[in-house]
Amino acid sequence: MEERKRRRREAHIKKQRGLSPETKHRLTVFGGAALGVVMIVLLFVFFSNAFGGKEIMTKTELAFDGEIFATASSIYYMKGTTLYCTDLEGEELWSSKNNAEYMNIAGSDTFICVYNERMAIVTGPNQEARFTITPSDYNIKEVVCGNDVVVLLTETKEDKPVQYLRAFDINGNDLQRTEIVGSELLQFGLNGEMDNLWTLMLDSSGIEPVSRITISNPAQNKMTGIIEVSDQLIYEVFFGEKNMYLMGTNNMMQYNSFNEKTSETLIYGLRCIDSVETATDNIFAFIQEEIESGENIYNIHLVSGKDGKTPSDTLIQMPKGVKHAVLSDDRLICFSEDTLYHYKFTGEFEKETKLDMKITDVRKLTENMLLISCDDGVYFYHI
Repeated sequence: MEERKRRRREAHIKKQRGLSPETKHRLTVFGGAALGVVMIVLLFVFFSNAFGGKEIMTKTELAFDGEIFATASSIYYMKGTTLYCTDLEGEELWSSKNNAEYMNIAGSDTFICVYNERMAIVTGPNQEARFTITPSDYNIKEVVCGNDVVVLLTETKEDKPVQYLRAFDINGNDLQRTEIVGSELLQFGLNGEMDNLWTLMLDSSGIEPVSRITISNPAQNKMTGIIEVSDQLIYEVFFGEKNMYLMGTNNMMQYNSFNEKTSETLIYGLRCIDSVETATDNIFAFIQEEIESGENIYNIHLVSGKDGKTPSDTLIQMPKGVKHAVLSDDRLICFSEDTLYHYKFTGEFEKETKLDMKITDVRKLTENMLLISCDDGVYFYHI
């Protein structure tokens, strides 16, 4: 029996020695291809485990602090005097060259606006012609876009300039003009399907400062609500589908669609850094007020504001070295220099992802897309 096995081994060795060069080459190529397939599968498994099979980091040549606007399906950015539109993978869909430099971008699902002090060019998301504004008696300071309305913050060219909010419809018709007088405009925007224009202003003309929130409807050119707060300063306003949230130096206040206060939560010593609206709640992320950008974050308070109910607070202790945090539509994501930490809105730790690069800054573009600055370049992070 042993003799028979020995003869078979010798025959097999002789057969291999007798292989032609072509056959050996084919075997080598086949083996290399098989190894390549195995490596691809292993890489796929690695990234699926690292990013939950969902998140993707894509390197981009865009500047981290450049003019970029993103929607759920497209990315818009300025490069030189040209506006580019790409899909979420960076594949160019169209581009449009402008004559002027130093253009800013504002947008919505309906409008894309590029502007500077001297002009505002408004188009649709697929280059549909809308309107262009080239004012002669005022400068354009800022633009916000809604569903059917575009609002410009403007400043007259007089010795004592006056600011106005000017609202235009989809064809560029003047809908409403509001003078900003006697107060400092801190924040403004458009909210809801009806494009309600809201403003947050600080009035310091009286004995004590007053934070004033006004709500109007440009299409109907009428005021629909005023809220005044004098016992604390309001530094930011958030809108949900049914509720409005005022962030003050002492409390977070919730108002319903009738401008009635429905709850008040103590947030003294905390600062809101991000918010997101889910199907059932509005989620807010708070950190300690004294923490500056880029410093270590030790704790995050996740406050869940439900419709008409007192918000609940979940405290999450951060791992060592966390410096950035954002809310996506279903989780809290925290960043240290080389690690991503994922938490559920309940505060439960979900997973962590180690990176082979150093994170220097994070910028939120949408609820499901971030721009991450690393030591080797800039990345889109698709959640």
